[in-house]
Amino acid sequence: MGKLKCEMCNSNDFVKENGFFVCQSCGCKYSLEEARKLMNESVSTPNTNKNTSTVNQEESLEKLHTLATKALLNLDTERVKDYCYKAEEIEPENPKTRIIEFLVQVYETEYESQDSTLKSEIQSIFDLFEKVSKENLQNYISLVCSSTVICSNFYSLLKDQILEKYNKELEKCESKIEKIREDNAKFELEDTFFEDLGGVYTRERYVEREFIKKEFMKERSDADKNLDNIKNKIKVIYTKISIIELGLINNLEKMVKDINNYLKKSEQKERYQKYWEEHKQEKEELEKELNQLNEELSNLKPNYTETIEKREAEVAKLKKELEADTPEEIVSFNQNKIVVDLKNNLKSLKTTLFSEFRNRKAIEELNEKIKDEEKKQYELRAVAEKSRASLNEEIGKKISEASLYNQPIVDRYSEIQKRISDINEEFHKER
Repeated sequence: MGKLKCEMCNSNDFVKENGFFVCQSCGCKYSLEEARKLMNESVSTPNTNKNTSTVNQEESLEKLHTLATKALLNLDTERVKDYCYKAEEIEPENPKTRIIEFLVQVYETEYESQDSTLKSEIQSIFDLFEKVSKENLQNYISLVCSSTVICSNFYSLLKDQILEKYNKELEKCESKIEKIREDNAKFELEDTFFEDLGGVYTRERYVEREFIKKEFMKERSDADKNLDNIKNKIKVIYTKISIIELGLINNLEKMVKDINNYLKKSEQKERYQKYWEEHKQEKEELEKELNQLNEELSNLKPNYTETIEKREAEVAKLKKELEADTPEEIVSFNQNKIVVDLKNNLKSLKTTLFSEFRNRKAIEELNEKIKDEEKKQYELRAVAEKSRASLNEEIGKKISEASLYNQPIVDRYSEIQKRISDINEEFHKER
């Protein structure tokens, strides 16, 4: 008989309590039947720690959620994260895991609280966990709503604690300001009575009174600054809390979307299963056809890949030929250069030192030559354009032919791909 090993934390430390074997490391409980099963598994498969069946995975997921909730109620966030990480390995998008992770995030703000109110709010969430079942997945929405309430209650609690902490300081500071105000009023009243009675202060007495007034003003200024500092502290902390709260609310909104998507996928998956259970023969025929098509596609792929590569190479070669100048275009370009050079010579001749009059004959001869060369240029340009059009047509036909090389292989490959896509769509379309 093998040793009893916890499938959650791999510990061998167990104590029997109320008919259950309780792991002393993580608190996971096993009935007698479950304990026997674990011990038998440890003998038959000593090197295996993971259950591959769907049933065992669901059981493991449920146990991980139980352990995570207990750890969170004990405010052991590191252990909660560890359980959530293991749960995500089994089912990455599970809503319970996401909600527990969110609650950890709520707790692990800069303003941690050990207050029992927070534990009470978290407990209310876990009480709802027991009511959620696969037959009624919409109950997750209740969990999400409760998470929102926890977030709100938690930050209200923090703000109350801050007010309680600074309220005494505020009262003390405000009392001091009031006393300064009263003392100053009495001092000024003494001056008024003294002056009304016709009294005159000596120089020394006047200086003393003015010094006392300045001290009152300084004391009042310091008290006002202290009061402003306390108020600013509260404002800064409130702002910081609001920013953190907003971040968590944004995360909560994302979590709601993720859970809704999870619910839709789960409901769709159930409809798929139900439909194909009722249409087993159709499913078997489609699966058989899909296997045959995949096999044929696999056999065709080398020829298909070779065909595409040859096509691309030939088309690239033809396009390069198309980019090259034709002989007629080269002749036309050279003729154009001749005309440009003659015009530059004419311009130079007209701007020489001896004026246009002295070079009139040479200018007329050069103009006649330019006209002859331009006429020749026009004719050669027409020939070049015709040769370009002819080359474009010829290369275009070759490119079309190259693009259709071994077309039956490509057509069959595409036909198989489309049919595979249609079958997969049939398997996953809305039911």
